[in-house]
Amino acid sequence: MKSERTLRIAEDAGPFIASVSFKFNKESGEWDIPHSVFIEGRGRSGTELDNWLNELGVKLSKILQGKR
Repeated sequence: MKSERTLRIAEDAGPFIASVSFKFNKESGEWDIPHSVFIEGRGRSGTELDNWLNELGVKLSKILQGKR
């Protein structure tokens, strides 16, 4: 089983936390371009706002990965 190393950078923005993940490029020995974005609300998960933030993060990640 192959494991992938990722670097995750998170920032608070008011009541939200946004994070960007980067994959490690074994050939260059450096972190590559961003490949996923997550936006989270503080508080209880499973709320309507939490679901919208998750959907937005998935859509942004697909754009970064060229899958849109």
